[in-house]
Amino acid sequence: MSEVKNNSKSSSVQKVSSDPEEQSSSEDNSSSESSSSDTNTKSSELDFTRITDGNFNGLSYNWQEVAVAGTGLHGDQGLQWSQDPADLTNHLNIRDDQISDGSIRLDKIGIEQDGNDLDVVYSEQHGVLTAAIKDDEVEDAVHNATVKFYPKGVSIDSQFNNGVKDDTSTDRIVFWTSNNSYTEIFAHK
Repeated sequence: MSEVKNNSKSSSVQKVSSDPEEQSSSEDNSSSESSSSDTNTKSSELDFTRITDGNFNGLSYNWQEVAVAGTGLHGDQGLQWSQDPADLTNHLNIRDDQISDGSIRLDKIGIEQDGNDLDVVYSEQHGVLTAAIKDDEVEDAVHNATVKFYPKGVSIDSQFNNGVKDDTSTDRIVFWTSNNSYTEIFAHK
């Protein structure tokens, strides 16, 4: 897994990988593990390098919330998915230097949630870019959070239910918080 770390105390971006093969493959945003989706991801609008540099202006096209999930959503047990329009109430807010679902904000140096600004670490695995709160700051967070970027052709790593399906024909951005495992999927429309 290749990893990009951003630290609020420094504006430099450091790419880290323990695998020499991954170091060379990370330059083209593909790994041997995701070679089956190479053709699809190359036509994606998601530019992982720009995103890890904190430049989100390449994402400013139409996004729509297409599914949400949460533990006990609608009183059911376990993680429940929904595409009910009454549940799809959030909008993706994109500025040149940040992206937000209204509750979680991601920028170059951190994830802000519940009033806490926490350092972010980026990692890329299986063709998916993940922005997560740094391990040493997770305990300072009220809730853990991630933002994942799924290019078209790459499946979301979740077990869907209630008729919800993953549309791999488009780019998707997934916001997740540990607060009831609340998850939102935004799709490029």
